[in-house]
Amino acid sequence: MRAVLLLNDHHVGLGGSHKVAIDRCLDRGFDYCLVLHGDDQASVADVMPLLRQGSHRKHDALLGSRFMSGSRLTGYPALRIAGNRVFNVLFSLAARRRLHDLGSGLNVFRVKAFADGCHLRLADDLTFNYYLILLAAQRDWSLRFFPISRREEDQRSNVKMASQSTRTLRLLAAYARNPEKTVGADHSVPGRRYTSSVVYDSGPVDHAGTR
Repeated sequence: MRAVLLLNDHHVGLGGSHKVAIDRCLDRGFDYCLVLHGDDQASVADVMPLLRQGSHRKHDALLGSRFMSGSRLTGYPALRIAGNRVFNVLFSLAARRRLHDLGSGLNVFRVKAFADGCHLRLADDLTFNYYLILLAAQRDWSLRFFPISRREEDQRSNVKMASQSTRTLRLLAAYARNPEKTVGADHSVPGRRYTSSVVYDSGPVDHAGTR
């Protein structure tokens, strides 16, 4: 298997890093993009059964959920669990469909869903996932949520709960008033370029696994 490691040319935040990855997949003609956060909190093993079943071919996105039946949380603060569940309900009401998680560290996307560049208009910061899931709802994407394991034992979240909650509520209120305008507006940083450089490339491999 070929491995290529990219380094963002500029600091572009969580959302911007998603844009770099999605653009790479579009440029290379890939069919699917699997996103696994590098914080060692989620496990790619949780999505492998769905990939083996071919479930990704039936949906626009497979979205890992920390809060549905079968999910396993270790070291996750009770207050954050309660807060996330409340936001899940509020976003579900606004989107008029059940949303089990607004953004976990393990997701699979059909690359073609981003062919028109819709992802580039989303925010570059931690609200990227919120805009993305509302975009998915507004465009009626086929979504499948699946339970994941999540551990948070050796690090603190970089989400400041009060400020993040306020921003999330403002986003939700804007979407409730005008869904198309909210997801259709450009929330990115003006003039920002989502470029990266290859810092490691294992090179092509043959079927025997040799270079």
